Amino acid sequence: MFSLFAENIEFYYICQSELLLLLTIYNIVRIMKKRKLLLMLICCIGTVLFPLSTFAASYSGYVGDEFQLVKPSVSILATKIKDVTWSGQYADGISCYENSTGLKVRITSYFKNPIYINCRVKYEWSNGQGTYTSDKTESYMISCNPVTIQVTNNNMTLKVGQKQYIDYNLSPSKSASLTFTSDNSSVATVNSMGEVTAVGTGYAKITIDQNMGDKAYCNVTVTEPVAATSISLPSERTVDVYSSITLIPTLEPSDANPTLTWESSNVTIASVNQNGKVTGNEPGTVTITVTTDNDLSASCTVTVKDVDRTPTQFYIDDAFRKKTVYVGNTWLVTYSVLPSYANYNLRWTSSDERVATVDDFGHVKAIRQGTARIAGTIDGTALTDYCDVIVKDIPNVLTIWFANGQSSSIKLDENIKVTVEKDKFIVKSNTVDIVYDALDVMKFTLESDVSVIPGDANGDGVVNVSDIVEIVNYILGNPSARFNFDAANVNGDTDVNVTDIVGVVSIILSSNAHNFK
Repeated sequence: MFSLFAENIEFYYICQSELLLLLTIYNIVRIMKKRKLLLMLICCIGTVLFPLSTFAASYSGYVGDEFQLVKPSVSILATKIKDVTWSGQYADGISCYENSTGLKVRITSYFKNPIYINCRVKYEWSNGQGTYTSDKTESYMISCNPVTIQVTNNNMTLKVGQKQYIDYNLSPSKSASLTFTSDNSSVATVNSMGEVTAVGTGYAKITIDQNMGDKAYCNVTVTEPVAATSISLPSERTVDVYSSITLIPTLEPSDANPTLTWESSNVTIASVNQNGKVTGNEPGTVTITVTTDNDLSASCTVTVKDVDRTPTQFYIDDAFRKKTVYVGNTWLVTYSVLPSYANYNLRWTSSDERVATVDDFGHVKAIRQGTARIAGTIDGTALTDYCDVIVKDIPNVLTIWFANGQSSSIKLDENIKVTVEKDKFIVKSNTVDIVYDALDVMKFTLESDVSVIPGDANGDGVVNVSDIVEIVNYILGNPSARFNFDAANVNGDTDVNVTDIVGVVSIILSSNAHNFK
């Protein structure tokens, strides 16, 4: 029993022994004949076509964001790119221009439905028995993320002659272009800054339009002013530091709607906004006073109490939970402590300063290849967290694969830089300056030429049970100074775990187990 898969014009034959063979059309036909099956190929004037359309990638962003669409890669048997054609909805919400890499796309205006762009690459290829023409098409989806206008006071009540700004924010924070309009200017008008002026009694709707998402609205009710004859507040209230309460005045008559002015006797202890919201800033006592537009006033004594400032939570941000870096890299470990007003002293330590060091502020520096655990502990508490650092040697070998199936490895030194400028693929370092035709380069990798024995986790040159112990200690969070992550990562993924232990056992049991003693 076997399976046959196609990718462009490369075919793979998978048999029961799980061997993966790259076959030319000739080989496929030969195998098919042996199994008495029929392979149908479409031939046209000596040109074999295997057009394949796939979905390459999706991109999403906001108005103003740009994306680089990379043209489809073709078969390693390709000898010449004949034509590259881009097609799609170019005029609706995006602008595009072609470059050596593919297509540069910029979102110019907001759109709700995704935009699809196609790229068709036509190329020649050869299997050593003839030259053929084929093509590959890939689709790219572009989506525009909306910016949301969040209006806090979306139901506003004003008296004739009053003015108030619409309180809004943009989520996420973007430089959207906003316009404000009123549907009833005889009741309320609005200027370009979102300030509403009450003109006459009635109702009006203010529309906030933008160029980066949907509209938002604010409903305005305008009434005639009713003067207050008396005003009162609770005599005393209590609030904690960093907390808030709202004082609600009692007015006579009950339908009075005066303009109120709020004031704190000491804003260092407690502040108050013009809606009567009092926020405790530090322990103490203040007087909060409210005054009407006809000079009536009332006061409330507010006592601000201190809070327990002992930290209850400490955690390092997930982005630093496990980090792979190169020798010489530096970075800052970010973290959170709760509550936000907690008082604390944070100490940082490294399990192996020969591999990575950390200063009092959480700045980490990679020193040499190996692993280290960076831990943070809050003094006087049991709160602690850590991040694992895997340090690798700086890559110094660039390997390039070309369209003709050939490859080349280049030894580099410091200050490695690989760039694509127009139709040129440029490689530079302190001693190397090479330029290739970008169309000839299929892919490239940067690696270190430091040799690693798969499974030799402790670096003693032998793969044995001691390496399994070394890996187990790493998994349990207690790696030794000699632990070699690359050697322990037998299966080549991004982690060292039980699967790699199985791989080491397989190496030990194999007749080809590495033993360099």
